Amino acid sequence: NAQDGYAYGLELNWNQQFESLPDWMSGFGVAANYTYTEAEMDLGRTYAGRSEFPLAGQSKNTYNFAMFYEKYGFNARLSYTDRSDYLIDVVADDADLDLYWAGRGQLDFTSSYNVNDNWNVFVEAKNLTNSAGKRYQGSPGRPFEYEKFGYTLFGGVKFNY
Repeated sequence: NAQDGYAYGLELNWNQQFESLPDWMSGFGVAANYTYTEAEMDLGRTYAGRSEFPLAGQSKNTYNFAMFYEKYGFNARLSYTDRSDYLIDVVADDADLDLYWAGRGQLDFTSSYNVNDNWNVFVEAKNLTNSAGKRYQGSPGRPFEYEKFGYTLFGGVKFNY
């Protein structure tokens, strides 16, 4: 809904399974990713003396790191992701009231096993660090909302035909 804007950046990615390790150990691997983004939007109108803003929903820094094992129909992944603060909403009258999501990190675990060509069992654990969601107005010192999500555990069986 912006009249003009831009987004550019840099993404670095590394994904490697250590296949040169002997036998069962060759299933281990790592994955890492970092993204830097510069993004701005021009709303074409002036709000509180401004017409240019950070692109809503776009963090400047995002990174992910995972350790995994994939072999013999079994896979497991422990991953951590983190993103920096980002704009949610522009308040027309006062820049100090613009709404932001504070950056946050999260640790997750997933695992599954293919019993055969049709059956798969899985388990997932999300937000193991129980990181909080925080929204603020203008600066982190002006909290708007603070919520704890807790962690989520679930598992199940899949059938593919």
